[in-house]
Amino acid sequence: MEKMPMESQKRNPAMQKTLQSQKRAFRDCNRTGPPICLYSSSAFRIDLSLDPRSYSLPPMGKSVTYAIGFAKAWPFADEIWEEKKRLKAALANDQKIDAAHASLEIADLLIAQCEDLESRNDHHDYDTDKFLEEALSYCDKARRTFTAEQHQAGLSRAYELMVQCYQRLCQYESAIAKGRSLLDLLQQQLGHNNPSLQAAFKSLADVYFKRGHDPSLSKFDDFENARSYYLKERALLDIMTAEDVDGDPLVLSDLIRSSNFNLGVIESKFPGGEQKAEEYLVLAVKQAQQLDDIENEKRAWWELGNVFRKQRNLERLLQCQKKELDLITTHDFKDDEIPCLVECGK
Repeated sequence: MEKMPMESQKRNPAMQKTLQSQKRAFRDCNRTGPPICLYSSSAFRIDLSLDPRSYSLPPMGKSVTYAIGFAKAWPFADEIWEEKKRLKAALANDQKIDAAHASLEIADLLIAQCEDLESRNDHHDYDTDKFLEEALSYCDKARRTFTAEQHQAGLSRAYELMVQCYQRLCQYESAIAKGRSLLDLLQQQLGHNNPSLQAAFKSLADVYFKRGHDPSLSKFDDFENARSYYLKERALLDIMTAEDVDGDPLVLSDLIRSSNFNLGVIESKFPGGEQKAEEYLVLAVKQAQQLDDIENEKRAWWELGNVFRKQRNLERLLQCQKKELDLITTHDFKDDEIPCLVECGK
């Protein structure tokens, strides 16, 4: 059973903590979300969730059509609802920049909602594409505003979120186009060696890597392009300090661990790349252990085992599989236990 090894770009620490707390608060929510009405202006057309306390049935004999949203227990329904209220208020007061920022917050929450739903055991029951399409519409509205107002930071953020959406939708050409637009914009602003380019290099590498695994859409140079951008990212990580990532040394350590993992996986795709792949993945294992990151240590053991399989080094392959299985059983990764046992039996 093949696993998708690429690691997505991390959210900034503050946003990650906020989203994690929101997930915990709403994961077990059994209520349905509030109804939605449509709000329009010259610049935007949005779906605005109404306060369910104000919702009432129409008088008898009256014909009313309602657009119902969040019919299931979506994990970020309330947060999205609040941001849509903020967006409506900004539009009513002709606060274009505030409205564009609110649009990007909505898009980011919609993407986070997809991530949450896809992490569930029953993720096949959810149609997350509709959330990504909605997120794209908000990003595009914000992009147009930020472009007209020459707001470079906001425009960069819009492109970043659009790359994430297009990649998740497997619309790779659009993802690459937006990723290059983001990179061009940042390089014009900051030069070619600014640490702020790290995430842009990584996002483009991820797109090429994912398309390279798509049998119907892959191109012959996808892995080569992915390796090129991962190496550009790594060159920046090697000169970055904790100050470049909100002053948190653990964030920088995790970015370097992720870089070692991704470089190890991508090197294993090339003939004769097994030695480099092994070196990167051994580092990824050690760094995951130092960070007490069990999930990514497990993934690194899996990929290191794949390298030894290609080298026909069965003794070291079995060692990696045992390490992975120990982590699975010790930390109760039930979904991974059977695939690992199957691999061990091959």
